[in-house]
Amino acid sequence: MLNIILTCFILVIFSNFKTASFQGTYSSIPKLVAYNPVIQPTVIFTNDKEKDTPYLDAINDVLRYESKKSEYAFQGGNYHWVITAFDISINNDSRSVNKYFSKKEIETIQAGTIFFVDYVNDKFRDVISRYMYKYDFENNYSTDLMNFANKLKVSVYDKFENDLAYCLIKYEREPKDEKVKKRAKKFFEALVENSDMKMKSHFIKISWDNENKCLTHSVSLYFNININKNNADGSYYFLFPKRETVESFVKPIKKRNILSRAC
Repeated sequence: MLNIILTCFILVIFSNFKTASFQGTYSSIPKLVAYNPVIQPTVIFTNDKEKDTPYLDAINDVLRYESKKSEYAFQGGNYHWVITAFDISINNDSRSVNKYFSKKEIETIQAGTIFFVDYVNDKFRDVISRYMYKYDFENNYSTDLMNFANKLKVSVYDKFENDLAYCLIKYEREPKDEKVKKRAKKFFEALVENSDMKMKSHFIKISWDNENKCLTHSVSLYFNININKNNADGSYYFLFPKRETVESFVKPIKKRNILSRAC
């Protein structure tokens, strides 16, 4: 397989975490919920073809740039989501993908990749803000993990055609050239339809003292999630995260004076 380090979102998408406010329906009792990876995501082409490398490099260049701007935090639940590995496989044998593999289509590939990054980020944010508050990974971890995986699949893949049909997808950064814009949207669609996402992550439970001055972390569910348009799967075990993993979100919180000390 051709492994290329893909500094993307996540994202998500994802370095230099900082806190931000997200006001959802269930945010009357603020709890920090966020996701940010400890390592950079990777993209994998399902077929190792040297001739495809320049076009994967074009994608990589865009995502490296996008990763510098991607910082997320959310309110609405009791768990912090930390992604420690994120692999995205793209089927480069699909005609809908490789028909754009041409030097003349570099701008199309880059614009379509931006659409892809924005789309996945939006879908992940939506799932976290809507459903994270419902989960109990201490007592119902098996069922809740599969529910979470299925929510991600439904949001990213199952609703995709409907979102396209009813113009529900936001294209906030469109190229000025109408021809490039049209082709970029088709390339973006091909990326979604031919992608497979695998994530290794922690759910770290967080809680505050009575005066909201102290952040504590207790149970940590370590899990693998795999989603694509045909399947959603997950596996889990209990493993407390490394110190640097916890510090990746505790330190930024302290910098924003949200708490006076971390426990």
